[in-house]
Amino acid sequence: MKEYPTDQIRNVCLIGHGLSGKTSLAEAMLFQAKAIAKQGSVDNGNSVMDWDQFEIERKNSINLSVAGIALKNGKINLVDTPGFPDFIGDVISGLAVTETVISVVCAASGIQVQTLQTWQRSEHSGNARLVFINKLDRENSNYQKVFEELKAKFGADKIIPITIPIGAEINFKGVVDLISMKAYTEDKTVEIPADLKDEATSLRSAVMENIAGTDESLMNKYLESGELSSEEILKGISLGLKENTIIPVLCGCATKNIGIQQLLDLIISAAPQPKVKNSGTPSALIFKTINDPFIGKLSYFKVFDGSILSDTSLPNSRTGENEKGKIAHIFGKKLEDITQAVSGDIATFVKINAPKAGDSIGSACDITLPYPKPCHAVAIEVEVKGTEDKMANGLSKIVEDDPIMHIRRDPETKQTIFYGVGDTQTSLVLKKLDREFKVKVKEVELIVPYRETIQRKAHGDYKHKKQTGGAGQFAHVILDIEPMKRGEKYEFLNKVVGGNIPKQFIPAVEKGVIAAMEHGALAGFPVVDIRTLVLDGKYHPVDSNEMAFRTAGRGAFQEAQKQASPILLEPIYELKVFIPDEYTGDVMGDLNQRRGRVEGLESLGNGLTLIKAHVPYAEILRYTIDLKALTQGRGTFEMTFSNYEIVPSQQAQKVIEKYGKKAPTED
Repeated sequence: MKEYPTDQIRNVCLIGHGLSGKTSLAEAMLFQAKAIAKQGSVDNGNSVMDWDQFEIERKNSINLSVAGIALKNGKINLVDTPGFPDFIGDVISGLAVTETVISVVCAASGIQVQTLQTWQRSEHSGNARLVFINKLDRENSNYQKVFEELKAKFGADKIIPITIPIGAEINFKGVVDLISMKAYTEDKTVEIPADLKDEATSLRSAVMENIAGTDESLMNKYLESGELSSEEILKGISLGLKENTIIPVLCGCATKNIGIQQLLDLIISAAPQPKVKNSGTPSALIFKTINDPFIGKLSYFKVFDGSILSDTSLPNSRTGENEKGKIAHIFGKKLEDITQAVSGDIATFVKINAPKAGDSIGSACDITLPYPKPCHAVAIEVEVKGTEDKMANGLSKIVEDDPIMHIRRDPETKQTIFYGVGDTQTSLVLKKLDREFKVKVKEVELIVPYRETIQRKAHGDYKHKKQTGGAGQFAHVILDIEPMKRGEKYEFLNKVVGGNIPKQFIPAVEKGVIAAMEHGALAGFPVVDIRTLVLDGKYHPVDSNEMAFRTAGRGAFQEAQKQASPILLEPIYELKVFIPDEYTGDVMGDLNQRRGRVEGLESLGNGLTLIKAHVPYAEILRYTIDLKALTQGRGTFEMTFSNYEIVPSQQAQKVIEKYGKKAPTED
């Protein structure tokens, strides 16, 4: 591919709901631009963008994919993103490195939850926005209904039609371009049908009136003559896209290659140029990494300043280390070595191991990738003992490619916990571990990190005495424990007088107390919010040592805890649930059943409601799945740890029965 200057590059991100046809649209754009000789399809598993084996099997995107399209008068870097919420990280990455987004909407199913959610993210990113109404050949497709939905959701004053359909459903056969006032079928230019001429003329007048408001000279021309040329309309669209005052709407059918050339033409003619600096100092942002088992690690980047040269050392702003490697043009899974990537262009480093998404290469970028905190946690373990290292290695590689995911080994429960966005993502991770890393991993029950505490003051008296023939062990510890305020955790006070326990053994007593607090008397969970006062004791000048006093301290604490009315505490999380208004009652009722406290409702506009609540963690372990079912996949939530609270007696008894007999012992 030849090199294009910055002002001839257009970076475009495809967003929208799953199954709206984003990847099919990308394939059609590649074919129409003669970047591929034959148009593939998602159903046949031979599309350029869905090249991952799991994508081919699922017949939908799970990864961000990039393809550069070379045209006579410019280059389009097309970024295709997944439509399912579990893979929102790649949408965020795609929006950060493109100036223009195309929201793809199915003409049959209309605007759906991911249409709105990805649209809102594009608003926050400041991208210029277009809409492509796809699948107009489908049964029950309805262009006008979807167009009215767009006006209602995204602003009637911004939405303007650029192409309109000829025919509907099985009779859909082309589009009318309101800029050129010509009609196009799949393979030729035709006359505008007689029954559409008046409508097309009227719509074009409305478009010109809207466009005229983007520029004073256009307004004067329109007021004087009532007409704008095609070039003037394109100028107005370009200004409106740049200022986010207009949202052009095009339509067609990707699989039949109808309406695609008009979309390509509009992108090259009116979409904004790349946002870059002009200092000349090389600066690039890594926005996606892929660990390819055959090629090695790929690190997709966009150049924000200067040029990135192949095999040139540049610092990684996160690690401080220099990165050096070959760079390549991206076309789905195919790579083409290039000598440099100019400012505004998108390319990839090949076989550089250190970069992560969000890293700056060269001079630091001021671009951040606002990934959300993952809310879906599952405990996993290997099916075959001895393969834990293979699992750890595989997980580290997988997590590198999605910055939202992370893995934690819980030192308390000894569980490996995977954090992601949803159950679909989790299922894919387990399949990848099996297929690519040859290790079978399964989900197991996640242990809730309960805590134990006490309700009243209690006394402990423990004597440790052990005689083995030689020097023995002796220690006697007397102590009190008392409750502290919630969240104060722990305090240890030495009240011994007269040297009954020498000062050098007091730290050993504390170590014993801390060891006892790791596994409480009720169910083996850590003990918190307790003050320990060491009051008295005895020692032996020969047989007393640190080990003996540690053992005695532990025993005295355990004896006292049993008498101090021990209780169970559970973690409480603050929940923010975002749902369409019509599900408010159902979601609130469900939260109440989960022992939640609903503490606020807020209307967000656009038919969305925010519910704020505090809910026990034990009740929301599978909330990602449950909320999806409750709202038909249209609800999302965020969760943040809040505090610990007393577990109601009925629930506490169940926890004690479940864990009490298998409480962990000291390592």
